[in-house]
Amino acid sequence: MNKVLLFIVAVAFLLTSCSVSKYSSVNQYSSFDEYKYFVVTEASSVVGSTGGAYGNQFGVYGSQVTKTANPTDLIAGHLMKKGFIRLSSTNEDRDEKTMIVSYGDGGRHMLFWGYATEVILQFLDAKTMDVIAVVSAAAMGETESDKVKKAINKCFKVLFPQ
Repeated sequence: MNKVLLFIVAVAFLLTSCSVSKYSSVNQYSSFDEYKYFVVTEASSVVGSTGGAYGNQFGVYGSQVTKTANPTDLIAGHLMKKGFIRLSSTNEDRDEKTMIVSYGDGGRHMLFWGYATEVILQFLDAKTMDVIAVVSAAAMGETESDKVKKAINKCFKVLFPQ
């Protein structure tokens, strides 16, 4: 009986551990090859903390960890790694080769053991305002900032597969 229960738990864990990846999607309408520059719209930092208190007969002990993620910097870092040049604002002389990247919070997805946070990245042509691509991904982590970091990383893995 214990082996059957262990098998059921193992199968359930394997099936639910894959459930976060179903929230990754990419809709690409044109190629990134014609772009050289990018501007990232400002997004506020995401702060997350986790902690706990532990005690015994000798006292109470606790710890807390606070982490911060700035989506703007994460997005810029990924694009700079791909060879794009970051601009602080759009410029009429460069608009034909510039894309504007926006970050959005796509909400939460409840899972068996917690929830995943979804992020959405939108890439626009700076001259025409046409959509180049929209990518979204969800991830889990220890804190909300971990979830955002992992989700942005997943977005770029889906958008630029190696």
